Amino acid sequence: MSLAAAHRRDPAKNLLAEHSQRAPNGLHVLPAPLDPGRCRAALTVAAPVIREAANAADVTVIVDLGRVDPDPVTLALMRAADALIIVTSPDAHGLAHLAARAPDVRGWSSRPGLVLAGIGFSAVEITAATGIPVLGTTPAGRQMRRRRRATKQLVQGLEASNRSTP
Repeated sequence: MSLAAAHRRDPAKNLLAEHSQRAPNGLHVLPAPLDPGRCRAALTVAAPVIREAANAADVTVIVDLGRVDPDPVTLALMRAADALIIVTSPDAHGLAHLAARAPDVRGWSSRPGLVLAGIGFSAVEITAATGIPVLGTTPAGRQMRRRRRATKQLVQGLEASNRSTP
């Protein structure tokens, strides 16, 4: 909200760098409020600043819109973006929700992509169901798959040893 207030005082000033936090990987991050209403209000005020920064040749801007609600502000940001990345769960609920919204998503951006968070359907299955390419998975999803595979191997080993024990 401090960015919004500063923008009202001096709209010409480069505010993103001043109000962002530097992440360990060197990226500048401007965290949004957690509350959806406050997030939408902050985006409404910050959208011109975000668009201005995104138009600079040497700047990469990543905007986390939270749960996508295609109101005019978020829709304008999505349409202006070079790419749209949606983080979704690859389980049955996530896939059903995404498949229903896939035509909308493809209308919001000419370059949509998915990142899978968790375990469930494969990237191939999700791309086939939605028509949207899967760009990757979160580390948590990979760790969960490895843990599930290790647990399955352990159970199979125990079952095999129980069968061979008289």
